[in-house]
Amino acid sequence: MKNDIKQTLISNLALQVITALYGLLVPRFLLANYGSMQNGMISSIDQILSYVILLEAGISNAAIPLLFDPIKRKDINMVNEVLGSASRLYLKNGLLYLMLCVCAGSFYSIFMKNQISSLYTFIMFIILSSKSLIDFFIADKYKVLLLADRKLYIYNNIVSVETIVLLIISLWFINANSSLSLVKMLIPLLHLIGSFFLLLIIKREYPHVSLCYNANLIIPQVTGAFIHQICSFLTYNTDIVLMTFLLPNSLLEISVYSVYSLALSMVTRLCKVMIDGMQSVFGKLIADNKDINSHFDLFESLYLPSVFFLFSCYIILASGFSKCFTSTTTDVDYVRPILALLFGINGILASGKDHYVTLINATGEFEKTKMPFILESIINIICTIILIPLLGMNGALIATAISHITALFLIVSNIDHNVVHGVQRHTLYRFFIYSMTLLLIILFERKIQISDSWSNWLIQSLQIFVINLAVYSFSAVLIDRKTIKRGMIAYAKLSDLHR
Repeated sequence: MKNDIKQTLISNLALQVITALYGLLVPRFLLANYGSMQNGMISSIDQILSYVILLEAGISNAAIPLLFDPIKRKDINMVNEVLGSASRLYLKNGLLYLMLCVCAGSFYSIFMKNQISSLYTFIMFIILSSKSLIDFFIADKYKVLLLADRKLYIYNNIVSVETIVLLIISLWFINANSSLSLVKMLIPLLHLIGSFFLLLIIKREYPHVSLCYNANLIIPQVTGAFIHQICSFLTYNTDIVLMTFLLPNSLLEISVYSVYSLALSMVTRLCKVMIDGMQSVFGKLIADNKDINSHFDLFESLYLPSVFFLFSCYIILASGFSKCFTSTTTDVDYVRPILALLFGINGILASGKDHYVTLINATGEFEKTKMPFILESIINIICTIILIPLLGMNGALIATAISHITALFLIVSNIDHNVVHGVQRHTLYRFFIYSMTLLLIILFERKIQISDSWSNWLIQSLQIFVINLAVYSFSAVLIDRKTIKRGMIAYAKLSDLHR
């Protein structure tokens, strides 16, 4: 188990670094070569597609908890039955996804015809939707198995190689002044090749697994898991869609939004490095009937200060990143410090409850915990519709923050009553202390000059990184020294057992 966790952590970290590198280089060259209008179109289509991908919602989250026990008992028949049922759902929803993409692409291309060619927009819509179609038909069902068996590093390694090749070829095509549609076509083509490699590895590692198994199993809690997923997607993907319809010159504003969102996604990926793999760890603890409260508390004592530290760096450095990233673009103002603050706050609130979402996924208690997610999405949509006409893009981000704050209190309280007892007080106390620490950091570092070159920005980033790391490390040891010490002792004993 320990070795699997290490391999998953390392592979996930490598994947996030490679993905961040791709996210830094390719969008910047796309923006410089094709302009803000095209960049805004891509971001807008991606957000709309995230709604259509909701068809996958709930399948993996509901299937993974069902695999923990049969994998532990090496019950191949039960593993095949769960995977067979999941595969059937993926196939059905994949066909529906294809039909919805054609309909959504047609509507979107007609709506945006005054800003960009309808035929071109429709073609881009279909190209950008193709990668998820491949996931429905090939990759997702195998990813479920790897997640449950704590071997997600296999999938991560394939995607890492796929992304490196995609980065190299994409930059070559962009520098050759190829059409944007051709550049984006590389994504589904390389993903299809990677998915076939995944299929070959699964056949080698799991020779007894068969998706053709005559599965009659009805996966429980799919509806609850679907509600969780659809609410999360609505919360995280409402902004751009509503801005597309409610803002004048929407594609230009969305282009600005996408640059700050790009920087935010890099920080979020680092948080995901700590989260990914914990679902299977929590799942195994539950399958072994071990105490999960102390393990969850230890994980949170390390995770939350890491989240606040990373996003405190984002808040101070995002404006400089935006200025350097868009230095060759002059059609819209990209340097907006208020966006850095609002995005950073949303990042903290979103990532700060992700470990609770991971715990829900591990226990499979979707029905009992769905109400906070429903309220979060409803509040977000209503507030966004009200605030965008009043405050523009800032209004959308404020609306999202309001929904996140509401959800944070409700989710923590709900899980404290229904899943893991006694964690609410610790979580809220940590949030309060680290929020006060963040306020002091912003007050101290707010007058730092925005960098106008990559070299200055990198030097400034290193300085901010060291200062903020020291501050949050001190804060974590100050309020959680007993919990951290207990974790270090447990880790040392576990290491001795493996020698």
